[in-house]
Amino acid sequence: MVLLFLGPGLLRAEPEVHPEPEVRVEPEVRVEPEVRVEAPRGYGWWIGDRLVHRALVVLPGDATVVPGSLPRPRPVAYWLDLLATSVEDTRAEGRRAVLITTEWQTFYAALEPVRREVPPYRLHLSDGSEVEIPGWGFVTSPIRPILIASAPGDMQPDAGVRPARAGALFRATAGFGILALLSAGALAAHQSWWPFRPGPARPFTAAARAARRAPDAAGAALALHRGFDTANDRPLVAADVGAFVAARPEFLPLAGEISAFFDRSGVRFFGADSGAPDDAGVTRGLARRLAALERGRA
Repeated sequence: MVLLFLGPGLLRAEPEVHPEPEVRVEPEVRVEPEVRVEAPRGYGWWIGDRLVHRALVVLPGDATVVPGSLPRPRPVAYWLDLLATSVEDTRAEGRRAVLITTEWQTFYAALEPVRREVPPYRLHLSDGSEVEIPGWGFVTSPIRPILIASAPGDMQPDAGVRPARAGALFRATAGFGILALLSAGALAAHQSWWPFRPGPARPFTAAARAARRAPDAAGAALALHRGFDTANDRPLVAADVGAFVAARPEFLPLAGEISAFFDRSGVRFFGADSGAPDDAGVTRGLARRLAALERGRA
């Protein structure tokens, strides 16, 4: 009670004022999600094995896992496939939780024991938060037998030497060789290659052969006339003998004999006297000498 002096002999009492108590608001404590994992054993895996990984996510409040953030089955790497993903609602210590089970398959063909790492993945919650499932690893081993050490005693003796049966091979080789030579000869003859290339024309050589085979003097003379016609590229008469010898000087030593031959032929074939002498030997001799000059021999 507070007493106030207002005047002589006068007192007035005022009520006491108490302050209102202060109310404190405690901030809401955010509960973070918890992750508990159960990974496969860390060793003893081979190519083709399937590994099951489980992750228990304790959710905060009423949050839920966004389905689209769950890992979808797919090839994760060239050696690892995610085969399946399943989600199961559960409770952990009185709180809401989800159990995420993933099944993996390894295709790593190891040549020696080696550790492979499975990557982590993230989950999105409905309250906007995220939670990461950590990665894990395992050791994969080769599936091949242990190499047995070799010893000299394991070697077998050398096989006996047997002569090769090469008779059939030799015969086949000879046959193919002969066939190749015949084919080459036929091609050379067809293409007029050496030695099948025709040589220079020798009309007097052919005339000498024909005169030698002729039965009488008239036949020998006709054969030699054909030789002169061929060598002159046109029929040769007695009046053209001088021009022929001038054009073919190699026959100049026989110019007199050639003129005498044409004179005898004129008498034989065009004269009134049909009883011409038998000069077959002279005609054949002239043909041989002309053939010799034609071949370059006197």
